[in-house]
Amino acid sequence: MGNIISKLTIISLGPKTATFTLTLTVNDVNDHSLACSKTLYAAKVAENAAPTTAVVTLACTDGDATAPNNVITYSFVAGSGI
Repeated sequence: MGNIISKLTIISLGPKTATFTLTLTVNDVNDHSLACSKTLYAAKVAENAAPTTAVVTLACTDGDATAPNNVITYSFVAGSGI
Protein backbone atom coordinates (compact mmCIF):
# COMPACT_ATOMS: atom_id res chain seq x y z
CA MET A 1 0.00 0.00 0.00
CA GLY A 2 1.24 3.55 0.16
CA ASN A 3 0.48 7.16 -0.47
CA ILE A 4 -1.27 8.79 -3.40
CA ILE A 5 -0.17 12.41 -3.86
CA SER A 6 -2.23 14.71 -6.04
CA LYS A 7 -2.83 18.42 -6.61
CA LEU A 8 -6.25 19.73 -5.61
CA THR A 9 -7.47 23.04 -6.98
CA ILE A 10 -10.49 24.74 -5.45
CA ILE A 11 -12.17 27.38 -7.55
CA SER A 12 -14.59 29.70 -5.79
CA LEU A 13 -17.45 31.62 -7.41
CA GLY A 14 -15.25 34.70 -7.25
CA PRO A 15 -11.96 35.30 -9.04
CA LYS A 16 -9.81 33.45 -6.48
CA THR A 17 -8.53 29.89 -6.55
CA ALA A 18 -6.46 27.86 -4.14
CA THR A 19 -4.21 24.90 -4.88
CA PHE A 20 -3.28 22.30 -2.28
CA THR A 21 -1.27 19.13 -2.25
CA LEU A 22 -3.52 16.29 -1.19
CA THR A 23 -1.94 13.14 0.23
CA LEU A 24 -4.12 10.05 0.63
CA THR A 25 -2.69 7.21 2.67
CA VAL A 26 -3.96 3.80 1.56
CA ASN A 27 -3.80 1.16 4.28
CA ASP A 28 -4.16 -2.57 3.92
CA VAL A 29 -7.08 -3.91 5.96
CA ASN A 30 -7.78 -7.46 7.01
CA ASP A 31 -10.44 -8.00 4.34
CA HIS A 32 -9.46 -11.45 3.04
CA SER A 33 -10.37 -14.62 4.86
CA LEU A 34 -7.81 -17.30 5.44
CA ALA A 35 -7.92 -19.90 2.67
CA CYS A 36 -6.78 -23.45 3.44
CA SER A 37 -6.58 -26.42 1.10
CA LYS A 38 -8.75 -28.43 3.54
CA THR A 39 -11.43 -27.46 6.03
CA LEU A 40 -10.34 -30.14 8.51
CA TYR A 41 -6.89 -31.54 9.18
CA ALA A 42 -6.46 -34.77 11.17
CA ALA A 43 -3.37 -36.78 12.00
CA LYS A 44 -2.11 -39.60 14.20
CA VAL A 45 1.36 -39.89 15.63
CA ALA A 46 3.03 -42.85 17.29
CA GLU A 47 3.56 -42.58 21.02
CA ASN A 48 7.30 -43.14 20.59
CA ALA A 49 7.76 -40.82 17.61
CA ALA A 50 10.79 -38.54 17.66
CA PRO A 51 10.10 -34.97 18.84
CA THR A 52 10.95 -33.69 15.34
CA THR A 53 8.42 -35.95 13.58
CA ALA A 54 6.17 -34.05 11.17
CA VAL A 55 2.58 -34.76 12.13
CA VAL A 56 0.55 -32.78 9.63
CA THR A 57 1.27 -30.29 6.85
CA LEU A 58 -1.03 -27.29 6.66
CA ALA A 59 -1.46 -25.30 3.48
CA CYS A 60 -3.13 -21.94 4.01
CA THR A 61 -2.83 -18.53 2.37
CA ASP A 62 -4.06 -15.02 3.08
CA GLY A 63 -4.82 -12.64 0.24
CA ASP A 64 -4.04 -9.46 2.16
CA ALA A 65 -1.09 -7.52 0.78
CA THR A 66 0.95 -6.57 3.83
CA ALA A 67 1.76 -7.55 7.40
CA PRO A 68 0.26 -7.88 9.89
CA ASN A 69 -2.84 -8.78 7.86
CA ASN A 70 -1.11 -11.41 5.72
CA VAL A 71 0.71 -13.20 8.54
CA ILE A 72 -0.60 -16.64 9.42
CA THR A 73 0.16 -18.11 12.86
CA TYR A 74 -0.48 -21.75 13.65
CA SER A 75 -0.90 -23.06 17.20
CA PHE A 76 -2.03 -26.22 18.94
CA VAL A 77 -4.87 -26.16 21.43
CA ALA A 78 -6.12 -28.83 23.81
CA GLY A 79 -7.46 -31.91 22.05
CA SER A 80 -11.10 -32.92 21.91
CA GLY A 81 -10.42 -36.31 23.53
CA ILE A 82 -11.63 -38.23 20.49
